[in-house]
Amino acid sequence: MAATEVRSVDFALKNGIAADLYVDTSDLGRFVIEEETLISGGGSVSALETDFGCSAQTVRFQRRGKDWSHSL
Repeated sequence: MAATEVRSVDFALKNGIAADLYVDTSDLGRFVIEEETLISGGGSVSALETDFGCSAQTVRFQRRGKDWSHSL
């Protein structure tokens, strides 16, 4: 995957995280991926799935549409 490509990914986590759907709370519905001291990616949370009674949670992210834009 090239640095400029956009993908849809699923994360399975060992520990719980605080997250909301982006459409509900944009401040908590975003994420950043960090490798050592560099930011290597990021996106928005489009779906959450929790398996109660398990230590793992799954967070699913959808691909951005063609009309996606952002501002800094």
